[in-house]
Amino acid sequence: MTNQCLPVLNFQQVTLPMQVSVYYASGKKSVEITNDAHKTICKAFIRGKGVEKIIVDSICKANKSAVIHGAGQILKEESQRTCKRGNSLLQRKDYHNFFGFHWKDMYEDLSRTCPSLLELLSSVVCDIPAAPPSKPFVHIMLAAAVALHGRNQEMSLMHYFTGFILTHGGCTQRTNE
Repeated sequence: MTNQCLPVLNFQQVTLPMQVSVYYASGKKSVEITNDAHKTICKAFIRGKGVEKIIVDSICKANKSAVIHGAGQILKEESQRTCKRGNSLLQRKDYHNFFGFHWKDMYEDLSRTCPSLLELLSSVVCDIPAAPPSKPFVHIMLAAAVALHGRNQEMSLMHYFTGFILTHGGCTQRTNE
C-alpha cells in the first residue's frame, strides 16, 4: 500500500462578479458588481420585495458611518424646523401652557415636527415603544427637550418647570451654592 497525498479541499463560498446593465435611449451602460452589499441591493431590485429595507440593512452592515451621517442630516433638518420661533410647545411659557401641560401634548407636538428624534431617543431608552405616562416615556420627552434647548434657548419650558419646582419647593440661591 502506497502512501498517497490526497488533496485538501477547502470549500469557501466563491462570489462571482455580477453584471448589471442599464438601458438608456442613447445606449446601454454595463458594469460588473463585485461588492457583496451592492449585489444584495441589486438582487432586491430584481425581486421587487422589501427593497428599501434590504438597502438600509445592507448599508448598515457595510458602511455604518454613512448611515449615521444620513441620520444626522435628517435629525438636523427636523430640529431646525422644530426650533423655529413660535413653532413648538416647548417655546410657549404662558399661564395656560405652563399649568395646563400634558406629556401627551408634548409628544404629539414633537411627533409632528421631529419624529426621527423621538424614534432615535426611544431606541436608546427602551426596546419596546414607551407609552405615556411611563418612566421611559418621560425620559424620552425630557431628553428631547434638553437636546432641542441646546439648539434654541427659547425651547425652555422644561427648564421653567424645573426652576418652578425648585423655587416653590424651598430651594434658594444659597442652597444652590
